[in-house]
Amino acid sequence: MRPTCTRWLVALAFLGVLLASSSVAHATESPRAQVAAQHEAMQKVAWLVGSWHGEGWIEYQPGERMSFRSTETVGSYLDGLVLVIEGLHHDAASGDVIHHAIGMLSSDPQADLLRFRTHLSNGRAADSTGHLEGDAFVWSPPTPPGVAIRYTIRRDAGDWFEIGEMSRDGGSTWRQTFEMRLQRTTEAPSTD
Repeated sequence: MRPTCTRWLVALAFLGVLLASSSVAHATESPRAQVAAQHEAMQKVAWLVGSWHGEGWIEYQPGERMSFRSTETVGSYLDGLVLVIEGLHHDAASGDVIHHAIGMLSSDPQADLLRFRTHLSNGRAADSTGHLEGDAFVWSPPTPPGVAIRYTIRRDAGDWFEIGEMSRDGGSTWRQTFEMRLQRTTEAPSTD
């Protein structure tokens, strides 16, 4: 190998080490500031903590709505840094379980978003992202190309009010496919 080429390889390796150590130092430079930013973001959805009951509807096909009864239980963990949400929906007519899921909601201040990891009783799991729009939490699960789905959760006169919408044109037009209104039944005990 030529001496000039060797010098370049050594210089590139040294630069790589410098960049790697710089990014590690940056990622760990202020853990308190990172935790404070996470707390601030999660405080905006902390109102969800508790037990909730109510009803709603879902539309799997246009014009074919199914009514359901719902229970959502939300616990706060790690001093409020993580919310664990369990949702259980029963068909209003038959009483059969039509949806059972558990999700973990946390803040990613570096990406300025909320992360929502969900697990369903059918074995499926998804990593979703969300954000705050005023007092509403808006999140979107992964979807096939050309389809977009979003859920919006907000407080409405003390209730948990949530809608789901679908778009098949890249988000220009949305069709509502889900609606749920829940009332708080109990405050969840702190798990910290």
